[in-house]
Amino acid sequence: MKISIKTDYALRILLELAVNYEVSLKEKGCLKMKEISKKHNIPYKFLQQIVLLLKRLGYIKTTQGIKGGVCLAKHPKDIKLLDVIKDLEGETLPIVCFEKKFSQKCKETNCVFIPIWQEMDKKVKEVINDINFEELVKRYYTKEQKIIYFI
Repeated sequence: MKISIKTDYALRILLELAVNYEVSLKEKGCLKMKEISKKHNIPYKFLQQIVLLLKRLGYIKTTQGIKGGVCLAKHPKDIKLLDVIKDLEGETLPIVCFEKKFSQKCKETNCVFIPIWQEMDKKVKEVINDINFEELVKRYYTKEQKIIYFI
């Protein structure tokens, strides 16, 4: 499975919003897009496009005004990593021969690789299907607390 830069940025945006989810609820405020853009080095114009897409997909909401910005539209536990990737990338099949225009030719030649690619796709989905953004926030905080020493 290949993840585009658009999806990579979208996942970073969602993680940032998930990390700040409780704060945004308590303070009834959202994160500013310019802050997200700066922190994650995402070009602002590209971030705007991704935010509009994530809003249309129902993952985030935007508000205007002094406390306006971008917030999650759902609880982080209700946003699955696999769902976001599928919504942004389409089907997650690992190789071009699974695309419709190639699949008939592959089936006709009885390609020995098809079962391997299908198993690979199944395993990838098994790994990321159970990961939601609440879990990613826990992983984020665990990572932040570790100190790494280089010798």
